[in-house]
Amino acid sequence: MSTVPPVTPTSTTRLIVAMVATRLKVTREDILNGRRHRKVVKARNLVAWLLRMETVKGGMSLPWIGQQLGRDHSSIHYALRMVLEWRQEDPFFFELSEKLRADVAQMLRMRRAHLLGPQAQSDAPTATEARHEPA
Repeated sequence: MSTVPPVTPTSTTRLIVAMVATRLKVTREDILNGRRHRKVVKARNLVAWLLRMETVKGGMSLPWIGQQLGRDHSSIHYALRMVLEWRQEDPFFFELSEKLRADVAQMLRMRRAHLLGPQAQSDAPTATEARHEPA
C-alpha cells in the first residue's frame, strides 16, 4: 500500500479505529501506521469501509479516507474491494463487519444527540437517507 503523510485523524476516525482495534485485538497505532501484518491490514481495511459506509452524507471520499489512514485513494479503493470480497467469502467476517457497522452507527447517533440535543435524533438524516436526498 502506498503511504501519504498522515493528518490528525478526526474524532469520527478515532472512534472507528478504536472500535475496530478493540474488536480485532490490534492496537490503534498498528492501524494508523504502515504495518502490514494480515490482521492489521484487515483491521485497517475494515476502518476504511466503515468510514465510507457510515459517515455523514453517505460516506467520505476516497482521498479523505486515505488522508485519515495515511494512504492514497487507490489504496483505499483496493481496501474497499477487499472488504467486499471478504464479506462474500467469510460468514464470520460478514457478521463482524455488520456488528461493527451497527455499533458505529449507534455511537455516531449517540454522539450527534449529545452534541445537538434531543432534536438531533428526530431531525438528522441517516447515512442512507442522506445519500438519497435531492441536491
